Amino acid sequence: MTLWDSVDDEPVDSSDTPDQPETWTIAELSAAIGSGLRARFPTEVWLRGEISGMRPVGRTGHQYFDLIEPGSEPGTYPDAKLSVSLFRTSRARVLDVLAAAPGAATMADGVEVRIRGKVDWWASGGQLRIVMSDIDPVFTLGQLDAQRRALLALLASEGLLDANSRLAVPPVPLRVGLVTSAGSAAHADFVNELRSSPYAFDVLLADARVQGADAPRTIVAGIDKVAGLGVDVIAVVRGGGSRSDLVAFD
Repeated sequence: MTLWDSVDDEPVDSSDTPDQPETWTIAELSAAIGSGLRARFPTEVWLRGEISGMRPVGRTGHQYFDLIEPGSEPGTYPDAKLSVSLFRTSRARVLDVLAAAPGAATMADGVEVRIRGKVDWWASGGQLRIVMSDIDPVFTLGQLDAQRRALLALLASEGLLDANSRLAVPPVPLRVGLVTSAGSAAHADFVNELRSSPYAFDVLLADARVQGADAPRTIVAGIDKVAGLGVDVIAVVRGGGSRSDLVAFD
C-alpha cells in the first residue's frame, strides 16, 4: 500500500483539454495530501530521533522543535527531519511523565528521545508535522547511559580519565580559572565560598553556557581562555540538574 492508495480527491478543472494536463489548486492538492496521510497513518505512531532547534515555550503554552536523524558525519545536515508540535495540554502530561521517571529525564537539544504522536498535515502552514502526545523516558535515559559508557571507555583507552591526577597542583591554588554561566546561582555560590576563606583567591571568569546546544562549544572555549592565563587550577561549575541536563559535559 502506498501513501496515496486511498486518495479519492481528484482535481476538477473544466478548462482541461486533451492537450492540457489537469491542474490542481493549492487547496485540492493540500486536501489530497491530508487524506493520504490519514489513510496511511490512521493512528498515532512511536518514533525515535534527536531533538534539535527546541524553541522556548510561547504564551500559549505550546512548544515546538525538530526531530532529526543526524548525518553520518559531524557538522553535516541531518539525513531526515520532522517538525514536532507539543501543545499545552499534552506538554503538561509529558512533563509529568518525565518528572516521575527515575533520573528525571528532560527534553533538550541533542537528546535522543522516543515519542508518540499523530502524523499530521497542517494545510494552512503547508507543513508535515508530528503532533506529540507522549514520551518514553526509559528509552532516553538508557540511550544517555549507553553513550556515556562508550565515551568513558574511549577516554580510558586514550589514558585521559586520570590525566588530571598526573598534574602538579599547588597546596593552595590561589589563581583560579572559573568556567560557568556568569551571574548564575552556581557562579555566586562558588565565589562566595572562596571569599569566606582566609586565603586571597584570584578568580578569572570565563562565561559559558552550561546547558543546551551551545554548551560544549562555550565550555571548551572557556577552558582554553583561562588555561592561557596561567591559572593554578580550572573549575567548571554549574548547579544541579537532571541527567539529560548534564549531557553537555559529556
